[in-house]
Amino acid sequence: MLDVFLIIFVASFSAAAAPGFVDTTSSPFARIQTVGLDSVRWTHGFWADRFELCRTQMVPSMARLMEGTNYSQFYYNFEILAGNAEGKPHGAAFNDGDFYKFLEGAAATLAVTNDAQMNQRLDEIIAVIARGQQTNGYLDTWVQLHQRETNASVGSFRDRSHWEVYNLGQLLTAASVHYRVTGKTNFLAIARKAADCLDAVFQNPTPELALQNVCPSHYMGMVELYRATGEPRYLALAKRFLAMRNLVKDGGSDNQDRIPFDRQTEAEDHAVRANYLYAGAADLFLETGDTNLWRPLLEIWTNVVTEKMYLTGGCGALYDGAAPDAAKDQKSITGNWCSRSSSVAT
Repeated sequence: MLDVFLIIFVASFSAAAAPGFVDTTSSPFARIQTVGLDSVRWTHGFWADRFELCRTQMVPSMARLMEGTNYSQFYYNFEILAGNAEGKPHGAAFNDGDFYKFLEGAAATLAVTNDAQMNQRLDEIIAVIARGQQTNGYLDTWVQLHQRETNASVGSFRDRSHWEVYNLGQLLTAASVHYRVTGKTNFLAIARKAADCLDAVFQNPTPELALQNVCPSHYMGMVELYRATGEPRYLALAKRFLAMRNLVKDGGSDNQDRIPFDRQTEAEDHAVRANYLYAGAADLFLETGDTNLWRPLLEIWTNVVTEKMYLTGGCGALYDGAAPDAAKDQKSITGNWCSRSSSVAT
């Protein structure tokens, strides 16, 4: 039964937005299948109240927050990039990914609410995102807007701290969910162009490109896009992404690339990055049945549930809970949190 529980664990992390987010209906090595996003309704009680709170308060408040400026300048960066507004880029380099995650959650609620106003608003946002995407499929507001300011030091896929691949991974996932809920291909078309860009860039991986595997949301995103489209190149690229980890020289535990994945036996250090890796590897296993993925997943799962699972209510990257934009001693924190952070917390 342990193998079934492992699939449930990693699938549930992948499917954090709502049941049915991960589509395993055609996955040849899946022991369980997820139900559709619109197949279940909470009618009363605790979870019905929580969903109503999400629908009426959480999603609208997140929309207002991400349409702001200063530290909450998420959507506004896309508007600047699209030429709809003037201004300079602001916020963390991973803000694009967080905004895509908001869109994913908002799209998932549509499966139950059929909210016409939200549906229209998502279409408006998607159109703005599309206007900012380059013809080759590249899309990253932080990099593109800094390049627009003639910052010669900023280039595509040069610096892992720009979070481009992470951001695009969140885009692929959000677009797949939106497509399943609405049947529309406007967001999916953006995702396909982005995936084709990644396929071209990572056609012949190098040790330098392998460093882009930080916080690998793109593992799950690429597999999910494959499930949504049936395009075999996307599954092949997901395999390539996992294999790239073996090219990393002098990796570390914080990014789980100190040793090759197929030799890992326990969860280490950065909880968020670890869970993205494990969930992505599990997604790939469900499509390929690759035992080189299953063996480490089984050992890591055992290590987590027997030694490293804590009832904290959350899963965090920093042991002291400091926000990156707020911490005054950020350099010290980012240099030391790995030795003290819990690997997995639920």
